[in-house]
Amino acid sequence: MHPVLTILFLAFFVVLSAPLRAGELVYTSWGKAINGYDTVAYFRDGKPVEGDSGFTHE
Repeated sequence: MHPVLTILFLAFFVVLSAPLRAGELVYTSWGKAINGYDTVAYFRDGKPVEGDSGFTHE
């Protein structure tokens, strides 16, 4: 097989298989793992920061 076709095939396979490799959602005994904390602020501030209830996602 031509090297370019091989690379394209592998890239296509990697892109299409990504959802299959994705991990499961993380839940705890009390619900979702982040439980109202802002995940972006944690990495920005380096500590847990409570989120704003005005921003939600279902």
